[in-house]
Amino acid sequence: LLAMRLWPAGADALEQPHEHAALEHEHLHVHDEHHQHEHAGWEGPEPHRHPHRHKPLRHRHVFVIDDHHPIWPQQ
Repeated sequence: LLAMRLWPAGADALEQPHEHAALEHEHLHVHDEHHQHEHAGWEGPEPHRHPHRHKPLRHRHVFVIDDHHPIWPQQ
């Protein structure tokens, strides 16, 4: 019941358009739509961890709450 009150309006849509600000951080990752960057050669097999930078980005995909999407996008 609580989830029904807290869930964002319009959140039932599978894909949500949203923006990412530029971000520099380090975490365990594989190369996917959020991780397209160059390597120096020492990083090892995926998943791997190293400092990396994300450029500002606006895109649309099935939305999940994770390290890159900590809050639901605003409509």
